[in-house]
Amino acid sequence: MKKLLLSAVAALALVSCDSAAPMGIIYANTSCPVAASSGAAVRTGQSHAVSYCHLVAIGDCSIERAKQNGGITNISSVDVKRENILGIVTRYVTVVKGN
Repeated sequence: MKKLLLSAVAALALVSCDSAAPMGIIYANTSCPVAASSGAAVRTGQSHAVSYCHLVAIGDCSIERAKQNGGITNISSVDVKRENILGIVTRYVTVVKGN
C-alpha cells in the first residue's frame, strides 16, 4: 500500500510541473488563450517544440517564430496548445493570428 501511495504521489508531482494548463496523468490535449485583441486576423502562424520524459526538449515554440512562420507583423491573438502522453512525450504549439 505504501509503495502504491508513493507511486501515485510521484506521478502527480511529475504531471503538476506544467500547471499553466489543465493536464491529465495519462493523456492531455488542451488549448489555452494567451492574449487577444479586437483586430481581425487574416494569417496564422505556428511554432513547435517537443519534450521527451521532461529530460530533453527541442524546438522553438516562441511567438516570434510563429510570427515569422505566418508572415505576421501585427498580432491579433496568441493561443498555446499542449499535448501530453503519459508524461513521456509533450508537444507544445504556439498559434499566432494576425496580419
